[in-house]
Amino acid sequence: MKRFPVLPLLLLLAAAAAAADIPDDLAYAAPSPAYAALEKQAAAFVAKLRAAPDDTERSVAAESFLSYLAGVESKLSAAGKADYASEVRAYREKVLLYREDLRAEAEDPFAGDDGGGDPFAGSSADPFAEPAAPKRPDYDPNDPFAAPPPAPEEATAAPKRPAYDPNDPFATPPQEAAKPAAPQPAPKPQPAPQPAVAGGDPPEPPNPYAPDPLDELPPARPAPQEPAPQAATPPPPAQPPAAPAGGWLSDPYVVEIDSTLPGVGIGPFEDGDLLVLRYKSGEWTSEENRRFPVKPDVPRVDERERLALVGADGETLGVPGQTDAAPFVYTVEDGGEVRLRIGEEPGQDLEHLVDNAGTVTYLAYVIGAEDAEAFRASSEGRRCQFAKTKAEKRAEAEADAAARGDPYTLETTKKDDDWDFDFTQNDGKFTIKADGTQFDMRWMRGPSEEVVFAGADFVRQIGGKKGFKRLPNTPRGFDDLVFAPGSRTVHRGEVVVFQNGEGRLLAVRVDGIRLPNPRTGFPGKLSIHWRVY
Repeated sequence: MKRFPVLPLLLLLAAAAAAADIPDDLAYAAPSPAYAALEKQAAAFVAKLRAAPDDTERSVAAESFLSYLAGVESKLSAAGKADYASEVRAYREKVLLYREDLRAEAEDPFAGDDGGGDPFAGSSADPFAEPAAPKRPDYDPNDPFAAPPPAPEEATAAPKRPAYDPNDPFATPPQEAAKPAAPQPAPKPQPAPQPAVAGGDPPEPPNPYAPDPLDELPPARPAPQEPAPQAATPPPPAQPPAAPAGGWLSDPYVVEIDSTLPGVGIGPFEDGDLLVLRYKSGEWTSEENRRFPVKPDVPRVDERERLALVGADGETLGVPGQTDAAPFVYTVEDGGEVRLRIGEEPGQDLEHLVDNAGTVTYLAYVIGAEDAEAFRASSEGRRCQFAKTKAEKRAEAEADAAARGDPYTLETTKKDDDWDFDFTQNDGKFTIKADGTQFDMRWMRGPSEEVVFAGADFVRQIGGKKGFKRLPNTPRGFDDLVFAPGSRTVHRGEVVVFQNGEGRLLAVRVDGIRLPNPRTGFPGKLSIHWRVY
């Protein structure tokens, strides 16, 4: 059997394998300085291939490098750099063909064997086989393509990348790096790696030297921020008008009111003007009390001797006392003229006024509507007595009605109590609900303030007699009364008894009667004391 020299043949095969394993076109040469970054990555990839001990390691390195190239190509395309992207795509196709060659060789164990493939070559199963070639050392100093191993004591530091290379299209200019980077969205969670299927490709390990493709491009410039619109500066609050020299109450009118005359007119006024009154001097007395002249400004004085103010609408208002210390302020709401007179009602004729006596003097101050709020807030205004306006009176009346419920119905848990009400309203119908029963009464005005009429329109019948003025403790006290439907005349101080459909009794004693006065505005009032039996 003819034998061939073994060593020269092994060397020849090794050289051929090295040439076939790593094609020359994988050593990428940058056509211009703009591709310097890609050239550095390609050189690192080729060095990785040369250091790989077998085709499996080379395939893994090629797979990682292909992922890097795909990321760079995608970023360049998104940035609009079509020429860079096409150059990277062409180089990526070369690496892809090389990866396919490695896979083809791994699938054909006899690929590249010119002798047709001897499964027993170099094996101990072949008795005629030549001894196996010695194992190739990890590093051969005679191999010009072999990368020297790193020093054992310290790792070889990677060449320091310059801070900024103007020939690198992926470098970030210094002026761009100084700007704050736009906020990047949070990375999406990556799915867990799937286990390799039998017979398929091995899982792709992470590429330790592949930089993030996002780092290869300059950071996106933040969108120019529109200056926030400045909120309009609110105008300063309007300052109240300054008080006149000497204060608001420094220029009064002196008004003398004679008790024997219908009154003194002041005006005309505009809507919203303020009339401020302060007592100065004088005494007077009405016709019924002329032996005892009084000052109208004292705290406890009869309404007939008090100063009365009549507005343009005819409403009469009594001026309170102590205006020398706390002036009285009236808001003129309807304009026109205001009259000041003694408190008693003069009537249609003036003959009884001659029986009055005395004259009083008041100081009157007029403050315009435009200065009304400033006066209320001033130190002088805070110590005044302000008359309630129509709106304030209306609000109080509504609040009282809401608190009391129906003003013509009294609901109580008591069986014996007093009640005052305007008996000239509501067609005279009034209701008392007490002790689990109800009485609907009817009251009508009489010819004077001594007589009223009680009706049994809404109850079963009514009883009473002239001069009956007591409220007994038991219903037996009403045995001598005559009960009948209809109505009865009741004098002040007398008792009338109502009987409802349940047979219950309500005794009512009339304690006071006052008829309404349209001139003074006083409403009618009936004061009663009632008891349920």
